[in-house]
Amino acid sequence: MKQYIKTLSLGVVAPLIINFAYGEEVSKANKPVTTNPACFSGIVYPQGGFAINKYNTKCGSDVNIPASINNQPVVAILDNAFVDNQLSSVIIPDTVITIGDVAFEHNMLTDLTIPKNVTKIG
Repeated sequence: MKQYIKTLSLGVVAPLIINFAYGEEVSKANKPVTTNPACFSGIVYPQGGFAINKYNTKCGSDVNIPASINNQPVVAILDNAFVDNQLSSVIIPDTVITIGDVAFEHNMLTDLTIPKNVTKIG
């Protein structure tokens, strides 16, 4: 586990210290974690794949994004998708390859897990 103090295009801004795991699973023992696909809205690409464009804040502050929504693999998190949700932790599935600009801006993230498959951020 590495700690970074850095401005990312994800919207995580210094001097916030987050436990940033690249390709590692973060354990959230004794904390309820959101995995319900109904908490996420987005679009289905014509070639297949689901892109998240909004998160329902009523679903909680600890989020484990499901690998599939509506029988489609989650392949992208679009710009501003999780902005201003008071999130404390997010685990992104291995299916995601793109994360949009300021996707997680204005949150209280302490743990963020990004899979190795992500090839574009911002």
